[in-house]
Amino acid sequence: MKQIIFGVLIMLLLSACAKNKINRPGSSSLLIFHGVAGGNQMKTVFSNEIPGVFLTVNTLSYGTFNPSSNLYSPIAGTHPLTIFHVPDTMPKSDPLFRINLDLPDRSMQSLFLTGTPDAPEHVLVQDAPLKFSAADSAMGLRFVNLLSDNIPVSINLAQASPGSEVANLAFKGVTEFRTYAVRRNVADYVFEWRNANTGDLIASVTAAGIGNDGKLSPNIWIYKNLAFALVGKIGGTGALAPKITRINYARN
Repeated sequence: MKQIIFGVLIMLLLSACAKNKINRPGSSSLLIFHGVAGGNQMKTVFSNEIPGVFLTVNTLSYGTFNPSSNLYSPIAGTHPLTIFHVPDTMPKSDPLFRINLDLPDRSMQSLFLTGTPDAPEHVLVQDAPLKFSAADSAMGLRFVNLLSDNIPVSINLAQASPGSEVANLAFKGVTEFRTYAVRRNVADYVFEWRNANTGDLIASVTAAGIGNDGKLSPNIWIYKNLAFALVGKIGGTGALAPKITRINYARN
């Protein structure tokens, strides 16, 4: 009889624990990249409220990537995101961006900011980075067109015909990740970005060290997923000059 009573008590206890189990929300991954031509630093706030002190708020710098500044791990769910443009960080300042984010559990998304301070624009994309095994000598690479002139671009490897990699990438266009070999017998990749309407060269970028065997220093490309993002303005100089930024989807 005691065994029966003990068994019933255990079942009741387990049932009570199951009912009181807390369902904790999962997390997501969000990359935010600042490509607003002519823009100063940006301050990101996951709230509709203006913070009392901006000193401790995360800062985005134009056309640069740093994992500590550009990568976030917010709790999954719906979030308001306000982004303030320095020096507009006073109590009555309006944010440059107000965005409502929907971040599913364990999702990966990238938010690219572009346009100009007078006409800011953005694009949010779902990320599907490639998976590599130890036997794969490759990397995943995507291309992003944030050129503020609102023109399509084509991308080719040096010595190849225009559009060999991407024939027409519209403004705010983001390609899927695609595989590129990373081996000792593979030369560095030189990507040329051109005005898709005229064929004129806008900028180029070199993926240097593709053939590095990793004996003296790590190969920064192999097994990684990365992006090349074009920012700036055609004919611009200084900070507005077209340039291509490498974005790492893994903390190296």
